[in-house]
Amino acid sequence: MSYRSNQILGQEDSAFYRSLFKSMGYTDGELNDKPIIGIANTWNTLVPGHFNLDKVGEYVKRGIYAAGGTPVEFGTIAACDGIAQGHVVATGEDVNIFIVDTEIYSNTGGQSSKATPIGASAKFADGGKKTHKKDLGRLLMTYPNAYVASVAMGANPGQLMKAMKEAVDHKGPSVIIAYAPCISHGIKAGMSNAQAEMKKAVECGLWPLYRYNPDKAEKPFSLDYKAPSRPVSEFLDGEVRYSGLKLKYPEAAETLFAQAQKDADERYRIYVKLEKSFNED
Repeated sequence: MSYRSNQILGQEDSAFYRSLFKSMGYTDGELNDKPIIGIANTWNTLVPGHFNLDKVGEYVKRGIYAAGGTPVEFGTIAACDGIAQGHVVATGEDVNIFIVDTEIYSNTGGQSSKATPIGASAKFADGGKKTHKKDLGRLLMTYPNAYVASVAMGANPGQLMKAMKEAVDHKGPSVIIAYAPCISHGIKAGMSNAQAEMKKAVECGLWPLYRYNPDKAEKPFSLDYKAPSRPVSEFLDGEVRYSGLKLKYPEAAETLFAQAQKDADERYRIYVKLEKSFNED
């Protein structure tokens, strides 16, 4: 049987590549006419959920050997939701966190996540995400000593700079959540127009701008965007993750996009109430 790994290790000019494997202890028996099976492992000693994956990797390697293959293990990025769950913020330590929100699992293939907005298509949500986007900022503001800001450079770069300065000056945990257009969104105008895409997201109310600074005794909450001034549909039509849904599942798209508009309007009303609540004398 011809294996893809033979294209590297089984040719007349493969001595160099074989020498690399042999320098790590691989034998001719492991390299000759056997499939080389890669194992991507996110094991590390920093992320609790990945701490035991070295042991899991060993079991996987045993299985590959038993099946007649040769395993090669390599490391990859470990995604941690500890920040999202508030573990770091709950410590009260002086830690500055900058979250780049692409609204999907960008580092593992573009899967849907709790950050994915309603109506968006992504892996595991091809028919459009049916649930609402997790409002991480509002959750984090339940910690009394946490500085929290939601920013979008293309919409208001000045507000972003203010947030970064305030976050650094704050003696306690700070979290800045930044909207980040991603290639997986399928921006029809192209990624070179990502800044303009951020501006559209804010203007239609899909992305809020605000700063919550507990260091301010008076008016700690600043609502930095205005009521939605353009329909959500203008934004949705400009990205394939939404417009593609209209082609494949038009009825679902109509329902979900209508809900997205309602959510955008309601989000603004909620933040106006939040501003009044935080800033009342």
